[in-house]
Amino acid sequence: MSKKKGSTEYDRYFVETPTEISDELGPLAQLPGKWEGKSTGWNMVALPFKDAPDPANTPFHILMNQYDETLNFAFVDDNVPNRGIAVDQRVATIDYQQQIVQTVADDFPPSGEAGGVGLAIHHEPGLLI
Repeated sequence: MSKKKGSTEYDRYFVETPTEISDELGPLAQLPGKWEGKSTGWNMVALPFKDAPDPANTPFHILMNQYDETLNFAFVDDNVPNRGIAVDQRVATIDYQQQIVQTVADDFPPSGEAGGVGLAIHHEPGLLI
């Protein structure tokens, strides 16, 4: 990912500057902020085809998506307790939110379930410790 907004419609770029970063993050110190990828993601999955015209021969259909992705990384703290071992550790922690919205979708055989542009297809929160 580059750190400047690009000029093509297929690009990944850094959008916002982080407000606080810890020296304890090491190479992860470059993550905090907002990252965007426009039309750079692709997904393909086989799904059960419950309403197939011929269920014996087409029990699945293939769903394909192209998508935009937004990742937000925020520094939480560099002294978060990591418990559950003999000695508690204190670790640096980054919160992340991943959001994926489809820009194009199609399926085969057609099921009518592909959805349209702008459909949110994934949201994932988490912590990197």
